[in-house]
This record gives sequence, C-alpha cells and structure tokens, in this order.
Amino acid sequence: MDAAQQRTYPASWLDTQRQAAMQQQQAFLTAPSDSSKTPPSASTVHPPSEERPSFGANRLILVAEDNPDLLALLLHFLKRMGFRTLSANNTEQALAHLQHTLTHPAPETTPALLLSDMVMPQGGGLFLLSWVKQHLPSLPVAFMSGYMDEHTARSAAEIPCLSKPFSSKELESFLRRIFAGLPPSIEAPQPPQSPPSNEKT
Repeated sequence: MDAAQQRTYPASWLDTQRQAAMQQQQAFLTAPSDSSKTPPSASTVHPPSEERPSFGANRLILVAEDNPDLLALLLHFLKRMGFRTLSANNTEQALAHLQHTLTHPAPETTPALLLSDMVMPQGGGLFLLSWVKQHLPSLPVAFMSGYMDEHTARSAAEIPCLSKPFSSKELESFLRRIFAGLPPSIEAPQPPQSPPSNEKT
C-alpha cells in the first residue's frame, strides 16, 4: 500500500458526515460555506457549542490532522461535545502549540488531550508522542489512523488509537473512555497480515 492509498478517505463517508453535521447545525463551524475546506486558524481557540450540556466540560483538545475536510469535521464534532479546540494541520503547527504550552503555561490554553493523526508530514503522531513524553509527560495523547505498519503499531501499542473512518458517536465513545481513565473499546487498525505460506513443513 503506497502513501497515497493510506491517506485517502472514502468520499461517500466524508459526504455522509458533512450532511449529518449540517442537519444538526445550520452553520457549519463558524466559517462561510465556500471555505469549509480551509482549516480554521491554528492560533484560534474555538469555544464549545452552547446548545446543550455535554461531557466535554470546556476542556481543550489539540487536534492535529493534515486532511482539511476531516479536520473541519473533527472540530465540529468536538465543539458539539462541549470541548474547546486548537487545530494544527501538520506536525510543525502541533509542535508550535505544544512548545507554547511548555513556555507559557496557563489553564485556559493548556490542552487536556493531544488527538493526533498518526501519519503526517514532518514526523506525525509518533514524533509528537516522543516530544510530549520528554517535555509534557502529564499530557494525554491519543491517535487516529487508517493504517499502521507493524513497526508503528508496536511503537504506539500503549496509546489509545481510533481507527478511521469513524462516526461522531464512535469518537465520543472513544473520548469518554479516555477521560474516564478506561482502556479504549475501539481497536487500533492492524497491519495487514502476510498470506499463509503454501509450503509444507
């Protein structure tokens, strides 16, 4: 499987998620409809939805995802769950947020969770995990991934991972278990298995 195949998400899935989001809320995020594919400003903390009480409890999640459509949907889902969000569309932006947290700690700008795509330019989830372990060890980390090779799966074996594609309900269930201190009930994507050998022993 080449890199392009690994980073492609079914158009039908993205369309379905967009339609569901639009039915739930007429204004998609806070951006005009003609710019929905543009990631929100990475320096902006997006407030939670005030439509109903939710388990997000105004906690801040740093979301790192290099697919702009999926990033926009994630921010929308998290906002409706009651979370505040910071967005990063690559590893460098996520690292800048983390470094700011380290050098300018403040309750209102300190993430309660780093939710990162596993595969991104400039390092991806494993690079961010290594940095967090060294500099912000108290910050929980969770991954999202559609595919992991055997080496990556071993390196991230103890980190909660949500398999793509997922629904808003699966995301909520995943986050509920993380914040409750429970192991995720959704299995991480597994590397492809080698075909059985036809040789007789």
